[in-house]
Amino acid sequence: MPCTAHGEPSNGTLALEPDDAYASDHAAGVLMLLGRREEANRILDRALSLRPNDYGTLYTAACTAALGGEYERALVSSIAP
Repeated sequence: MPCTAHGEPSNGTLALEPDDAYASDHAAGVLMLLGRREEANRILDRALSLRPNDYGTLYTAACTAALGGEYERALVSSIAP
C-alpha cells in the first residue's frame, strides 16, 4: 500500500530528487494504480527524458499506455530508442 497523506500519494524521494528517473518510474506506477493515468504519463515522460534506454521505465510506460487503451503507444514505449 502506498504511503499517503490526506488521501494523496507521498512524493517523498521524487520531491527531494526530481531528476531521479527510478523514483519517477515508481511514482508513475503508483499513480497508475490509483487511476491517475495523465499524471503517471507526465512523470514517465520526464523519467524517459532522463534515462531513455532504461528498460524498467520503458516497461512501466508500456504498461501504463496499455492499461489506458493506448495500444500503439504501448508498443512504441516498449522499444528502446
